[in-house]
Amino acid sequence: MMISCMLALAILGTEPTDDVSPSTPVAEAPTHAALSSPLSLHKGQVAAFVTVVGRPSPVDLLSPDGATAVNSAYLDMGFALSDTVVVRVLFGGTLLASQSMALWGFNVGVGGDFYFRQPTDRVRPLVGALVRAEKYASAEAQDFALNVGGRVGAAVFPWSFLAVRVTGGIDVPMQLRHGVFGLQVVPFELGIGVFF
Repeated sequence: MMISCMLALAILGTEPTDDVSPSTPVAEAPTHAALSSPLSLHKGQVAAFVTVVGRPSPVDLLSPDGATAVNSAYLDMGFALSDTVVVRVLFGGTLLASQSMALWGFNVGVGGDFYFRQPTDRVRPLVGALVRAEKYASAEAQDFALNVGGRVGAAVFPWSFLAVRVTGGIDVPMQLRHGVFGLQVVPFELGIGVFF
């Protein structure tokens, strides 16, 4: 009798259990997110642009003497403070023309641009502002002017180091010594620049 009981216990102890569930495979989480390389302007870059300018059109009602300041071309250098903000320094030639005079000269200025969207975008709208001090080739040592302007447009980046910038806007040329000032529409500025 004792032998039968021990044999029964041995059989029950070795009987496999039915409540063992198979392990559920766990999806492996990605170790890191893939980062996209910049395709356009980004923080820390330096830019050099050569820009040609369309002939401005004075707004007659706000230009008593019909003053027009023409910047046919200029060179500007810029530095990206962030992925969206660029400060610029400009150098160019100037012709200030009105009904009573025409003066040639050169100008230096500063400006800033704000780029919308992200460095991963190849097309980026922008808005900007600039202030230029202009000195004219005349016999008067004090013959200079100030030009304040605003711009809106976009930049296209075929490659991360090359951009084509197209903008338009409004300038306010002021030749204070001669009492000449005006408001003019700049139809376009076309610039080609490199970034490094």
